[in-house]
Amino acid sequence: MTIGNTQIKRLQSGARSGSMRVVVIENNPLTAWAIARALAPDFEVLQRSTLVEAATELDRHGAAFVICGSPFADDAPGELKRFAEAVGPRVIALVSDPDCGLSAWMPVLEKPFELNRLVELLIPARRSAFSPPPNETARRGTNMQTLAERLDARFKNEICPRCIHRTADGGCTLKEEHDCPMFNWAEKLAAVVEGIDSNRMGDYMDKIQAIICPSCMQLADGRCKTRDRLDCPLDLYLGLVVPIIEEELKRGSSA
Repeated sequence: MTIGNTQIKRLQSGARSGSMRVVVIENNPLTAWAIARALAPDFEVLQRSTLVEAATELDRHGAAFVICGSPFADDAPGELKRFAEAVGPRVIALVSDPDCGLSAWMPVLEKPFELNRLVELLIPARRSAFSPPPNETARRGTNMQTLAERLDARFKNEICPRCIHRTADGGCTLKEEHDCPMFNWAEKLAAVVEGIDSNRMGDYMDKIQAIICPSCMQLADGRCKTRDRLDCPLDLYLGLVVPIIEEELKRGSSA
């Protein structure tokens, strides 16, 4: 069925998810009803109207995911991004504009969407036996640190030896003025890479320049001394950085 601009399809047989809880935020009552009704045989669905209420349910009931549509995904993407940063990788955005800037932070489905596509994002969460401990922040920090440690080791072993900033004694000339962005922003780089599926390095660089560069070495006028000198490691070695991150993300999801 189609309600508004959202196409809703029933789950195909076999796509069962057990009793995983899902919080749905969608201000179109008919769309919210259709999603909840379609998910109900396979998920425990809770409908809420604000991000505060959704966060309360995550803490109170251990809900695995928040599916967030209007108004936050379309009208307040910055607020939704901050919410996702706070609760961890448990948010799916349903958006009218695929270029809203959320794809680097969470899975995004463009309206109209097929419910089976939504299930493809929910099922892996069950397979990983998601069960948040009382201290969600500590759990997320542990998982993030594990990924950061793996990326740190691979960057040091596979990229640093060939980097133009490497000195004869194994040091790094870049550290004289700033930490290397490969290491300093590894987790955000992983979030950017996870949200893009493209064969063009330019697509990754566009997201990096929009999300990471403003917080790295970029000056007030938008320029970057390292990039101006053509020796930013992310510019030079992005073709190595992206495959390493993709391999480690895949490794983490299959662990």
